[in-house]
Amino acid sequence: YDYTPNVVGKIGLTQGWGSVAGFVAYDATAEEWALKGFASIKATQQLTVELLATYSSDPNVYTNFNYDYSFGGYLKYAATPKLSVGLGGQYFGDRQSSSALLSGNDDWAIGGVVDYKVVENFNTKLALNYNDGDSYSDGVFSGFIRFERGF
Repeated sequence: YDYTPNVVGKIGLTQGWGSVAGFVAYDATAEEWALKGFASIKATQQLTVELLATYSSDPNVYTNFNYDYSFGGYLKYAATPKLSVGLGGQYFGDRQSSSALLSGNDDWAIGGVVDYKVVENFNTKLALNYNDGDSYSDGVFSGFIRFERGF
């Protein structure tokens, strides 16, 4: 057995305008690595812009999706102190799969989120997503509603 340890690193910066972070990980068992970059920018008092990019050399423990690369964006607008709405999209490139039908596929997703703070420590979230691309014969909708109570 190879006892080479996994290696994970993060560097980031947070200031009044937002934050940026970069992550790197090496999976010693799979002998593969992954990178992720993230930025959250407060464009205005109400509008936040988030950007994300990932790259993986091949499937490994640090990537929970089997694509070589991905990039996406998300816009969140705080309409009131209690209500915010968001819209985002993500592209997934060069799928890695043991199935010849799925390997190399490119896919994409878009979604919307509504967050509402009912009262202090009680929040709701409604999300609706649509996925499509080479891996789908037809697009797929998914979503959820969450009720979250803090104590």
